[in-house]
Amino acid sequence: MYFTLTKKPVRYHDVCPKFEPGACKSYQPRRCQSDKNCVKRGEKCCCFKCGWKCVKPEKVKSGRCPPIMPRCVLPLPKPQCQTDRDCPHHQKCCTLCGKVCLDPVEEAPGVCPASDPRKLECPSVFCARNEDCLAPQKCCQSGDEQKCMHL
Repeated sequence: MYFTLTKKPVRYHDVCPKFEPGACKSYQPRRCQSDKNCVKRGEKCCCFKCGWKCVKPEKVKSGRCPPIMPRCVLPLPKPQCQTDRDCPHHQKCCTLCGKVCLDPVEEAPGVCPASDPRKLECPSVFCARNEDCLAPQKCCQSGDEQKCMHL
């Protein structure tokens, strides 16, 4: 009897690149209302560099980095990764003592509520990714803020 091991395909989710809107002194005119306004294939409508525009999203694997709090020794080791794409199989690029590839923990269920597409300025950012929130919270845009929310 023979068994064949099949690997599940790695799924990526498109997320807007990290950006700190607090650094903006003024905002550029809004160039998109939603992802549907982006003419280049694969772009997303994101608040990035002081205005809403179509940009190439980051590819993020499913799951979240495990909640590990190590004691780091300086100097930090050379990073193993910069993004999830640098890690093998289903592993994610996590920040511990430097950037390392780790097996993810399961993501909490739930979807962020839709945000108001008429908003001109970028939201105040208290989190950038779900990993920035304590489980089972998720990082969502809500009104004038992007914050950790229970769904």
